[in-house]
Parts: sequence; structure tokens; C-alpha cells
Amino acid sequence: MGQYSRSLRGRLLSISLQVLAGGTLLIGILFFINAHHEVDELFDAQLAQMARMVVDVEPGSIARHENDRPPDHRHEYERKIGFALFSQNGKLTHHSSELLLTSIPDNCNGFRNTKIDGKRWRLFCYRNPDSGEFVVAWQSHHIRNELSGKIVGAILLPIVIGLPFLALLIWLSSGKILQPVTHLSQQIARRTPKDLAPIEYQDTPTEIVPIIDTLNQLLQRMDAALENERRFTADAAHELRTPLAGLRIQLEVAQAQQPPNAALGKALQAVDRAISLVDALLQLARLDDMSNIELQPTNLTPLIEAVIAEHQQQAQQRDIHLQSNCQRQQLVAARPELLRILLRNLLDNALKYTPDGGHVCISSDAQGLAVTDNGPGIAPEQRQLLQQRFARGRDVTAAGHGLGLSIAARICELHRARLSLDWAEPGCGLKVRIDFDEA
Repeated sequence: MGQYSRSLRGRLLSISLQVLAGGTLLIGILFFINAHHEVDELFDAQLAQMARMVVDVEPGSIARHENDRPPDHRHEYERKIGFALFSQNGKLTHHSSELLLTSIPDNCNGFRNTKIDGKRWRLFCYRNPDSGEFVVAWQSHHIRNELSGKIVGAILLPIVIGLPFLALLIWLSSGKILQPVTHLSQQIARRTPKDLAPIEYQDTPTEIVPIIDTLNQLLQRMDAALENERRFTADAAHELRTPLAGLRIQLEVAQAQQPPNAALGKALQAVDRAISLVDALLQLARLDDMSNIELQPTNLTPLIEAVIAEHQQQAQQRDIHLQSNCQRQQLVAARPELLRILLRNLLDNALKYTPDGGHVCISSDAQGLAVTDNGPGIAPEQRQLLQQRFARGRDVTAAGHGLGLSIAARICELHRARLSLDWAEPGCGLKVRIDFDEA
């Protein structure tokens, strides 16, 4: 059998978090690209504005403005932003506090990117058409990347922080979503092996309907197959009963017309076993057709005494002491005709495995009844197996068909009674205990 995979709930949580993480990453990348583009547009506009303002102001005021401001009052970004003003003949006349260029770059006209000392810079070159002065404004690309990262981080950080809470929300909500699956599982688990009725639709989601439809089709096929099997068993047993009875009569006649014949005696015994098997099969077929039987208060004592009387002669032939120990008024909720079949099978089984000269006892109390014998008993590891049909114990030499305990188990099932097997005495004998619900 293959290993179980993770639960649907766990898989849903894992997939949801993976999709969320992947979506967040993709959104972050796209947002960073968009934010970086907008930052570039903004800073490019600022560079152009700054360059035009520089050439429009009086040179002396630029010098005073730049030289009179204390260094500690400068913003951290001012080292990454600056300008240089050149005269018409290309001489550096004024510049910002941080000087990046001492000469006009080649082919400098408008915006361009350059790398100086291993760092990337954004330049804007502008010439005053009136004075001929030339100004170059610059800005570090690092500022733009840093600002774009801060914007994206400020947006994505709450999402990342909220992931654990979102995972908890997904986990709780997935339990509600998968509740129909859990309900379906519980509905199937509560069923008995013989309950093959269609599964009901109870607020079933659309996704679960095909599963229920398939299960119902399977249950329908199984019910049809079991019904065919029961019908065949009943029909076959019924058809065999008449010729077996005729054969037994013929064997009895043949044995009576001549001296006793060992072969005829064995053949007669074989026919009796076949008839017993047919009767057991017919009983099982009828029991399998029953369900939800009506129970009524039934006195155990008369039934037990009647069954003991039926088996008294059989017990005396083998010198088996057959007795009862019952209360005079012992009521249980049962069907009398089924209890009679139950007692017959239990007593037949006890007499079959009890040695000659042994003893068998049927007793009753407030909870139910018990059948005990001093036969070989049943080992604990075999007790569950022997309640199945055609199962035989270790003593396969005893005449039997392996249906007695299965018939008893089926009758107990119909009565909602509990059948248990135990030692009659420590390590020997068999005690079959039947506990009924209150009448």
C-alpha cells in the first residue's frame, strides 16, 4: 500500500501560501519596475528644472548660497546631487558643494547615463541660448534605486508581516470548506458492511456530487451482486434439499434390507452432513434478507428447555450430561423463532466438540445467556475468525460445516446483541456468551 499524501487541508494551505508568495514577489517586481520608472521621471524633471534654474540666476547668488550654508545643514542626498556651471568657453565658474565634473562631457546634450569611479550617474546637460553658459546637473542612480526600494518595501512589508495571520485564516477557512468531505467520510464510516443504501445528498457542494454519484453506483453494483449471491445460495440449497432427502430414504431402505453395511453407514452420515449444510445455507439466506426486525419481550427459559429437550437423545447417545441453569422469568428483546435457531446452533456446536462423557450447560441471567462445554475450546487468536462463514477450527476431524457460529453471529447482529467467546475453564472448554439489550 502506498504512503498517504498530505491532507487536502494542508495541501490547500501550502498551495495558497505558495501562490500568495509567488504573487507577492511578482507584484513586487512589477511594482518596483513601475515605481523606478516614475522615480526616474520625477528626478529627471528635477534635474532639468535645477539646470535651468542655475543658468537663470545671478552667478554671485549661487556662490553665496553654496558657500554660506554650513556643512551640517546639508541633506544626506546632497552629496549625490549637484551641478557645475561652465562659461561659454568651457571654463568651470560655479559648482555645488560636491564637485563631480571639472569639464563639459563630450556630446553632452540632454539626459545621459555615465559611470564615474565605478558609480552610475544620471546627467542632464543644458546650454543657455542667451548667455552661452553651459550647466551640467547630476544625480546618483543609487538614490533612485534606494527610493524605489523603499516605496516597494513600504507597500509589501505589511503583506509579509500579515502572512502568518493569513495562513491561520486560510487554515480555519479551509476546514469549513472541506467540511462536506469530512461529513461524507463520517457518513460512510458509520455504515455497516450490509448497509448498501445510496448515500444521501445533504447540502452537498457541486464538486462532491460526482464522488457521491460514483460511490452510489458502486454500492448499487455491490448490492446487486450480493443479492444474486444470496438468491443463488437459497435456490441451490432449496433444490438440493429434496434429492438429498430422497437419497437418505433410499440409503435407510438399503441398509434395512441387508445386514449392516459400513459403507452404507458412512454414506448415510455424509448425506446427513450435506442436509445439515443445506439447512444452514437456507438459514443464512433467510437471515441475510432480514434487517430492522421487530423485537418483543421474550422469555428465555421455555426456549432453552425446548431446545435441550430436542437434543437430549443426541446427548444421551454419547453419555454427555446436558443441563440448564435458568431463571424462571428471564425476558429479553428478541424474535422467538430466531432465538430458537440461535440456541440450536450453539447447542449443536457444543455437542459436536464435547468428548463422550462430557458435559454441556445452558445458563441465563439478567443480561443474557451462556453455553459452556468441556471440549477443546477455541484459542483467543481464532475466536474472531471462527465467526466467519465456513471457518473451521484446528479440530477439523469433527463433523461440521463451519456455519454454526456465523449463523449465531448474524442473529446476534439482528438483535443488536453481543456475542463473545471465552474459556469455560482456564485453558480449556468453550463459553459462548450472548448479551442482549433490555427487553
